[in-house]
Amino acid sequence: MANKMQSTDASDSIFIRIGGSPAIRVLVDEFYDLIEADPAYSGVMALHGSGTADVRASLAGWLSAWLGGPKDWFEQPHPCLMGLHLSLPITADLSAQWLQAMRRALERGAIEPWLAAQIHQHLAKIADAMATRR
Repeated sequence: MANKMQSTDASDSIFIRIGGSPAIRVLVDEFYDLIEADPAYSGVMALHGSGTADVRASLAGWLSAWLGGPKDWFEQPHPCLMGLHLSLPITADLSAQWLQAMRRALERGAIEPWLAAQIHQHLAKIADAMATRR
């Protein structure tokens, strides 16, 4: 998948502009804390039966790489993002739950609102693709 979020200048990447790895970690923790605590996201939480520790690290790695930071996640031997989710029953409702939780996490972080909205807009396309591929 092409990286539409990354600037051509690494020093001006979205990753750098939002605060790098610490900001990604806060975003991911906010997101999964919401998933774990809010019953509105029980469908998404059910997909993570064994907990969220491993998936927190994976999402942080993917977001970092996708937003123009270290590419470690893409260098690991695993399927692409869509391939990782093929076996999951991602419905439109689950996709909407995931996206709403991510929007809330983006709003809670220290990311500038216009930048958070831009990130959310791109994530919405990915979330929609996850649900509509069925």
